[in-house]
Amino acid sequence: MDQKTYTVLLVEDETSVSGVLGSALERAGYTVLTATDGEEGLRLALLKHPDVILADLVLPRMGGLDMIRSIRKDSWGVNAEIIILTNVLDVAALGEAMNQNTFFYMIKGDSSMGDIIARIRSRIDAREARPTSSP
Repeated sequence: MDQKTYTVLLVEDETSVSGVLGSALERAGYTVLTATDGEEGLRLALLKHPDVILADLVLPRMGGLDMIRSIRKDSWGVNAEIIILTNVLDVAALGEAMNQNTFFYMIKGDSSMGDIIARIRSRIDAREARPTSSP
């Protein structure tokens, strides 16, 4: 039986973080798409429909929350699995992120690669467990 390959969109402007995290995700068996700003993240999300989006809040050209709001306006994006991974510990941003139906808000400095990969896996497992509607 073939095992499905899952895709993670990593929206991160810090190349060192993106490189390390992208490599770890690939070693864990994920296909990784990367974007270095919110506009590119939005474009890739709507074009490629990744299984999970891992996004920073502080991004050039379009901030992470604006990107998430735009994704949520799309028929596919309404139910997209989104995890915020940022260094911004901001109660207002956390509240807004939760209002945008993000599932986890993780602080980079407090999150190990194992924690991040486990959160991604949990979102994929949750999505896979949801019943699909028949046409």
